[in-house]
Amino acid sequence: MTITQPVNATLLKATWNIWNKRAPMVSNVFMNSAHRWPLYGALAVSVVVAAYVFGFRRNAPGELFDRMQAALGGVAQIAAIRDFDESSEAQTFDPKGAPIRVQKRVRWIKPNHLRVDQVGPFNTYVLYFDGSSGWEILPDGNVTDLRGGELEFARKYLANLVINLWLADELPGYSITSPAANVIRVSVQNDPNKQVDLTLDPTSFLPMKSTSISLGDPDRPMPIGHQVDEWTTVQGVRFPRAVRIIRNGRELGRLTTRQINVNTGLTVKELSALPSDHRPVLAIP
Repeated sequence: MTITQPVNATLLKATWNIWNKRAPMVSNVFMNSAHRWPLYGALAVSVVVAAYVFGFRRNAPGELFDRMQAALGGVAQIAAIRDFDESSEAQTFDPKGAPIRVQKRVRWIKPNHLRVDQVGPFNTYVLYFDGSSGWEILPDGNVTDLRGGELEFARKYLANLVINLWLADELPGYSITSPAANVIRVSVQNDPNKQVDLTLDPTSFLPMKSTSISLGDPDRPMPIGHQVDEWTTVQGVRFPRAVRIIRNGRELGRLTTRQINVNTGLTVKELSALPSDHRPVLAIP
């Protein structure tokens, strides 16, 4: 994990310009009166301190990330999650504008086992990924190994799982920067398709908005945003409950989390099991 402190080039330039403009005056004063030298030295130090306080610290990614983790329940609580089982429902629209309903169940076992079961009019599928390989049941019911764009989709899904994003300061291959005030950028292995920008609420420091690249259609990556409207708490950790899906400034749909269970003892055998009827398994026991 890497945390990069952004350098405020404008403030650095301004600091240098102030000092540079003062330099001839300081030289003359120093030659004529030693008593005035400390005054200008103090002025230069004050400018540098102001640049640090108001510029460098404003977007310090490490500090922002710590505050976000604390708002979510604390790093110890998040790191204690060994497995995760989430059931959600999305209300969105088909290409003709008619409303459609999509149901999804996401299961995860630390660190790299992912299972996704989804039912929708155009995108019913089942996916299992162990961090390096896996399989998928396509909408037509056929089973295929993950490869090409589908493998990249699975890799991104795992890399951008919220629990991994929230622990990005502890995971290898992840880096954290802050490109703007109250924004955390999480990058994974320098892959722009796995990059996520988290915009924090300036008061609560919860990640209220995320922007990333969608690989829902691996051949047509496109930017997508999620705006959190409501939160729920499970075993001391805050999770998004009501989310708006946004693309190009337009709301595409709403996602509602129906149930979240953590640390229930999920097994790899359970996640990797191929359904006998090749249908998604949505029910949470």
